[in-house]
Amino acid sequence: MRARALFALGLALAPPQSGGPVPTVGAPPDPYDHVLVVGVDGLRSDALLLDGVDFPALDRLCGQAVTWNARTDPDWTVTLPNFTGVLTGRLVEGPKGHGWRENRTPHPGRRLVGPDGEPVPGLFHVSAAAGVAGYLGAGKDKFVLFDRSWNDDAERFTYVRHRDAADGVRHLLAWWDSDPAPRTVAFLHLAECDAAGHAEGWDLTPGSAYLEAVATVDAQLERVLAWLDEHPERRARTAVVLTADHGGGVPLENHHGLGHLWTNYVIPFALWTGDARWTGPLYDLAGDARRDPGLWDPRPDAEAPPPIRNAEAANLALALLGLPPVPGSTVGAHRPLLAVPTAATR
Repeated sequence: MRARALFALGLALAPPQSGGPVPTVGAPPDPYDHVLVVGVDGLRSDALLLDGVDFPALDRLCGQAVTWNARTDPDWTVTLPNFTGVLTGRLVEGPKGHGWRENRTPHPGRRLVGPDGEPVPGLFHVSAAAGVAGYLGAGKDKFVLFDRSWNDDAERFTYVRHRDAADGVRHLLAWWDSDPAPRTVAFLHLAECDAAGHAEGWDLTPGSAYLEAVATVDAQLERVLAWLDEHPERRARTAVVLTADHGGGVPLENHHGLGHLWTNYVIPFALWTGDARWTGPLYDLAGDARRDPGLWDPRPDAEAPPPIRNAEAANLALALLGLPPVPGSTVGAHRPLLAVPTAATR
């Protein structure tokens, strides 16, 4: 299966293919009550496609609706600009972009303001307004940008800066155990793969530090899935979106010196739900709304339908909750990735 998936990734420089028809999936169910967005920092798609290497939790999360051929932001293959896109549903550049280009912990007083000088809203603005409890678990100090930009005037979400993946999952599960609200949305950032890549390279050789870091992340995500399995009613009402901010490996210990090479901009994007509502290649499930780009990274103004990008996550998460898209967002707002039930269809 992994060999077939590797071929589908397009490593043979296959030309772009159209998305294909949307499968018949029956009557839409109610929206989900709980959504978790997992951002695995520095996760290369092909790390999950190696023969003889098992990542049980990641395999399970990528076993329903997935593409190994999603894209980062078209202009930036670094962490903070991309995860800002994940949480706002916008690309970096352009008059409607979120405009955040720095990839360091922001100086005191810096907040997320768009090119028009106005604050940029995000996922938690919409969810909080609907009474959905929010959580953000950050594996890097730079994510204080979101706490500072969105959490100063009202408690829109719980913000936790965790030490590592184990600590991050511990805090998330404690928050879930606290039963914060009937409906929740959470974003969990896991930094181990990126740290290993920068230290010793994005090396896919068995036993490498990078693959050991993927295994560490996998073991912690197994705890998340085990918690859901122990709460089957909750699991049936839960959706998990998994993606990355960038790949890496060109140059060996980097992902942005030569950002416009496929090893750096090809990333996974997966949707797992407790009721297994969607199964199959995400480009097929998206139909004409998205187009598999092969190994290319098309510009945002290309005439063809866009590729699936990590910035889909914000509006997909909101759609799974039956909520409208982030105001002013551009990725997945007008052409949704999937036909997800809304509050009006309940």
